[in-house]
Amino acid sequence: MSDYQIRSESVLQGIAADLGCELVVASDHQLLLDIDEQTTVDLLHLRPDFDRVFSLIDEKFCGAEVVDSWRSRRGNLHVVIEIGNSVTDQLACALQASLGSDPMREALGAWELQHEDRTVRCLFKPRQKLLNP
Repeated sequence: MSDYQIRSESVLQGIAADLGCELVVASDHQLLLDIDEQTTVDLLHLRPDFDRVFSLIDEKFCGAEVVDSWRSRRGNLHVVIEIGNSVTDQLACALQASLGSDPMREALGAWELQHEDRTVRCLFKPRQKLLNP
């Protein structure tokens, strides 16, 4: 775990391309969730307040809407949520964690923010294969 490195957006773009993915980078009006399969089960059984948290964000941040979601290469659920208000990276990390995003991901994001002015909030999205190119 100690080998984690802060990477620039251009480096992350290269990694995504090598993996056959596109890099989805959050705007100031987006939250990105990375929910693993076990967490999804836990959310359904142990986090009955998920809908309440989402509703609270919807109310207090002038709207919240899921605008995209997909399964990652490892089977995790990736979700993009558009919100009405602009948020800082620090606030986004807190809101993402409150919605059940991967705790390690959000903790490392907070660590990055301690060492950099900004973190690259992003997800890898597998490219869609065309059936008839």
